[in-house]
Amino acid sequence: MLGFLNVGPGEIVVILVIALIVLGPSRLPATARTLGRFLAKTRQVVNRFQQEMQAAADLPLEIVARERARLDEPIRSAPKPAVTRPDEPAAEPPEPAAEPPEPAAEPPEPPKPDEPSDDGDPGGPASDAPPNGSPPETRARNTQ
Repeated sequence: MLGFLNVGPGEIVVILVIALIVLGPSRLPATARTLGRFLAKTRQVVNRFQQEMQAAADLPLEIVARERARLDEPIRSAPKPAVTRPDEPAAEPPEPAAEPPEPAAEPPEPPKPDEPSDDGDPGGPASDAPPNGSPPETRARNTQ
């Protein structure tokens, strides 16, 4: 207690002498008891506060540890792969990788409009279409 509130033993003696002079010998014991109870209560409150703050600081660590254990459980309970020694051959050879599918053949290019098509039509596949993309009815009207 000598280091309490950064008060040394000489300062405590000076405080007691002043208290004896101000309070007198009859009231000094009762005042000292009251002061002692007050200091004890203050220490309890400070200790309780420190414990609660420490518990609050440790709480996130406990939560993290609990969650980590919960997430690690499926990994721990998973079956372990069979370990073979290097001098033992494996029970089954690994399956060869599936061959990639062959690329699809590209469609043939359509003939150009100025070249004759295979059916002998000099206009190509678009020769039966009316000019300017109009429907056949309008082409009939345009030729009349």
